[in-house]
Amino acid sequence: MKKPESLLEKPKTELALHSTNLVTRGLDLAVQLSLSTVSGLRKAAEQGFVLAQYNLGVMYEDGINVTQDYEEAHRWYRKAAEQEYAEAEFNLGVMYAKGRGVAQDYAEAVKWYRKAAEQGIAIAQYNLGVMYTNGQGVTQDHDEAMKWYLKAAEQGLVESRTFVRQLEKI
Repeated sequence: MKKPESLLEKPKTELALHSTNLVTRGLDLAVQLSLSTVSGLRKAAEQGFVLAQYNLGVMYEDGINVTQDYEEAHRWYRKAAEQEYAEAEFNLGVMYAKGRGVAQDYAEAVKWYRKAAEQGIAIAQYNLGVMYTNGQGVTQDHDEAMKWYLKAAEQGLVESRTFVRQLEKI
C-alpha cells in the first residue's frame, strides 16, 4: 500500500480571513469595525473572544498584517482550542506535526487532530488516519486508520477516498 505522502494543512475557510475582512458572524457594526485592526483583534482575543483568538493565530501563522511568527500563532490557536474551537485544534495538530513554533511532537499532533476530528472536521479525520497509517504518535493500526478515512470520505474529502480503497485491499 502506498503511504500518504503528507498531511493536509488547514483550508482557508470562512472561519479564517478573507482578504482583509474578518468573519464576525452576528456582531454589530461597531464590534466588526473594532475587529478590523490588529490591535482591536488582539484586544478582543485577550478578552477571550474565540474567533479573535483563532484569527490572530491565522494572521501570525501566515504573516497577514503582522510579521510571521509561529510561536505567537501557536499561542493564539491554543487559547482558541482551549475553548474547544475545532479549527484551532486542527491547526495545533498541524503545528505539532510539522514542528512549527513548537518542537515536533507526533503524539501531541494526534491529540489535537483527534479533538478536531471528533467535532467533525474532515481534514482532521484524514490526518488522524494518516497518523495511524504511518504509526506517527500512535501505534500503527490500519483498522483505526480506516475508521478515520471513512469518516472523512463520508464528508467528501477526496484524498481520504483514495486511502479507503487502498486499505480495503489489505
